[in-house]
Amino acid sequence: MFVVKLGGDVVGEPEVLDQVAAQLSLLSSLSIRLVVVHGGGPQASALSRRLGVEPHMVAGRRVTDDAALEVAKMVYAGQLNVDLLASLREHRVQAVGLSG
Repeated sequence: MFVVKLGGDVVGEPEVLDQVAAQLSLLSSLSIRLVVVHGGGPQASALSRRLGVEPHMVAGRRVTDDAALEVAKMVYAGQLNVDLLASLREHRVQAVGLSG
C-alpha cells in the first residue's frame, strides 16, 4: 500500500492533477493499493479572502477558528475532493472520497 500526499498546489492545477492522476492510475493498474490524501491551503486562503475572512497564520501554520473551519469544509471535503475524484475516475482509478 502506498500513501500519497498531494499538496494544494497540485490539486489546484487541473493539468498537474491530470498528470498525477495518470501516474496513480499506472500504480493502481499494477495492483498497488493507494491512499491519496490532499491538501488545499492555497484554495482555503483564496476562498477565505473572497468571503471576507482573512486567513490567520502563525509561524506558517493556519489557525483554524470557526470561520476558517467552515471554509475548510467547503474546500477540502467539497471542491478539491470532487475534483480529485473526477480526475482519478477519468483515468479509470476506482476511487471513493472520505471526509470527516
